[in-house]
Amino acid sequence: MKRAKKITFSKEYLLVEGLCKNEFFYFKDVRRFETFKDVFFYGKTLGINVYFRNGSLKKIYIGTLEASCIPKLNNLLNSKL
Repeated sequence: MKRAKKITFSKEYLLVEGLCKNEFFYFKDVRRFETFKDVFFYGKTLGINVYFRNGSLKKIYIGTLEASCIPKLNNLLNSKL
């Protein structure tokens, strides 16, 4: 891991902790997750799109991760839904 926010998984929720702001989501409210690379920062910043059951979308920028960590993160996110 390089520079990234702390991600905490529970049976019921996902918590993304940053220095100034925390993002908290219950899995029952989430329809699907999708990871993306932000092209503005030369494709080095990784983010998560959170699609909610009510139709809304939340983008969370989590920082930079090594390439080997991205498939692991995708597997963890998809296994929780």
